[in-house]
Amino acid sequence: MLYKRKVIFTVCFFMMFFLASGHVFATSQNNHGFTYRTINNDQAIQITGFTNSTTTLTIPSSIEGKPVVSIGNNAFQNNDLESVIVPDSVTSIGDRAFEGNSIHSVQLSNQLKTIGWSAFRNNQIQDISFPDTLESIDYAAFAGNQLTTLVLPDSLDTIGSGAFSRNQLYQVTLPNQLSSIGN
Repeated sequence: MLYKRKVIFTVCFFMMFFLASGHVFATSQNNHGFTYRTINNDQAIQITGFTNSTTTLTIPSSIEGKPVVSIGNNAFQNNDLESVIVPDSVTSIGDRAFEGNSIHSVQLSNQLKTIGWSAFRNNQIQDISFPDTLESIDYAAFAGNQLTTLVLPDSLDTIGSGAFSRNQLYQVTLPNQLSSIGN
């Protein structure tokens, strides 16, 4: 009886492993140089990278009729990007998504809610406008840039530790209802 349970457990484990891993690989795709995967029950797109070489990046608002709602972790990390336009369909930018580029110009989505850990860390951003929908800026999101002034929207609820460290800030306007700010 114990042997039978072990066999059944082993078979179930491997079936779950292969089914789960097959789903991940089946959803990784490429469209005009953008690598992506479907999310939200196959109803939306998360950009996971870019295979072409460019300094100016305009992320599409949709791919194959599905809205691009997210930029994944590490998607454009350590490339030679100088300028980025994020479409209004995007609501989240993942951890280290644009870290380690030479970005000096960035246009964020008007629907953006979250900016992940180190998302724009170590670039050359001097000026940025945040949308009125932004709720969270995570740890070191804009650390190591060249920002001098900041106007943060009233929608912002959380700022992570070091979010704007190693900049040249001399003027910062904080939102009235900010509930959490890191060290």
